[in-house]
Amino acid sequence: MKYRFLIFLVFFLSVHNAISQSLEELRQLSLPLITIETENGIEPECEYIKAPEGCWGQSITNATKVPGQMCIFYNGKQIYNSGKFLEGECGLTIKIRGNSTAYSQKKPYKLKLQNKADLISIIEEYKTPENIFNNSPVKNNEAKDKEWLLICDNHCNLNTAIALSVCNILRIDWVQRFQYVNLIFNGDYRGVYILQESVKAGEHRVPVSLQEGGFIIENDAYWWKENDYFMTSFIRKPLAYTYKDPESKSLSQTDKDYIQNCVNLMELSILKDNYQDYIDITSFAKWLLAHDILGTYDSGGSNIFLSKYNHSDTTKFQMPLLWDFDSILRTTNKWARIHNEFYFWNLFNSTNTFFTETYCNLWKNLSATFQNRIDTKITAMENSKEFADIDVSRQWDNTRWNTQNPYNSTIFNTMKEWFMNRKNWLDEKISEIHASLQIVPVLPDIQETTKFKTYTLGGIPCDETYRGPIIKKYINGKTEIVLQYNRP
Repeated sequence: MKYRFLIFLVFFLSVHNAISQSLEELRQLSLPLITIETENGIEPECEYIKAPEGCWGQSITNATKVPGQMCIFYNGKQIYNSGKFLEGECGLTIKIRGNSTAYSQKKPYKLKLQNKADLISIIEEYKTPENIFNNSPVKNNEAKDKEWLLICDNHCNLNTAIALSVCNILRIDWVQRFQYVNLIFNGDYRGVYILQESVKAGEHRVPVSLQEGGFIIENDAYWWKENDYFMTSFIRKPLAYTYKDPESKSLSQTDKDYIQNCVNLMELSILKDNYQDYIDITSFAKWLLAHDILGTYDSGGSNIFLSKYNHSDTTKFQMPLLWDFDSILRTTNKWARIHNEFYFWNLFNSTNTFFTETYCNLWKNLSATFQNRIDTKITAMENSKEFADIDVSRQWDNTRWNTQNPYNSTIFNTMKEWFMNRKNWLDEKISEIHASLQIVPVLPDIQETTKFKTYTLGGIPCDETYRGPIIKKYINGKTEIVLQYNRP
């Protein structure tokens, strides 16, 4: 019996020493290490829910917030300590976030600090310049906030880093700062994560003034799990708009009516070809061009945000950020799927060519330098110790979750080649769009023919069996909005 106990003790100590050694190795990496200890070792929980009939997706509800303490280590040195949880003063709460990603064993998390901190700047103070990627310069911890995300780096690999590089090249209105990290949760190694800013209004986040009546809304596939949402002539089931910031519970019915009215007026302006008074054309064009450059496959998920800076009639809708990069680099020799969806089909087919001209000119001005700029970004990642240490960490991550995710070192050249081919394809196709603007078609007078095609208000072709308001587009280019309902 003693002999068996000694064998067990030796085995236990060897495992413990191996784990301690591995954790010490993690602390010495140039990749920051985050440790979170919750009170009494409690794990955050949630309930899993499926979409109702006619809707999309699977999600979670009733996610529990668990109090705890967080520390950040960089090159073996502790550089941040939230302190133990004391409501309103120190520590943090952590809960499971996400939709379908929350179903994986490796959970994504939302952090809420009790005391504001700029976690990205704290880390970057200790990094060498060549290991700082994509993040906009922020001095003296100006971007302190309570809300931060830990996003799973599963099959995404370099997707987030490369997508936000493209956003920075295009100068998208707000590009979220991020940092790859290792996470140890209650003593258990959980893998490689991305510490990232959350979507919210603020001086150093989405440029919206909540004090002046500004707002952020989301074209949301998961609206069905929210208590409040609204649909429009364009945005219909299985999608709807939800209130992102302020949240629905903070809005009066008057506020909600105002937001919905703003959206309805904006959509009507797109249909009537006078949209330049309601949308920031450059913001919309940059957002779409970014997805076309990235070859994004997904077009209907929780990744489309609209914002309006304040209550003034003179401020316009913006598309201030890109989100969710799981499906980039997957659409080759064709447009990103969103290119002909959402409001973009109508904007490209409008008799008002401001949007199309802006889109084409953005690429025209970028094309000559794009390949060199994106190659420089990728090469910087390839040569950095930080991204080498991501590969080191991925070994532990793959072992921890029994996965076989590829290493960064195997995909850098593939990524450069992908963008080279993408640039050539975009050069050709955007030139074709631009050339079509110069053509003035000779069409018969409306009195000579009544031939037309019919579309939904979202720009999707339909026939006489469709029930709902429609657009009639005649062969002479005239567009008519028919508000009565067709009946088969």
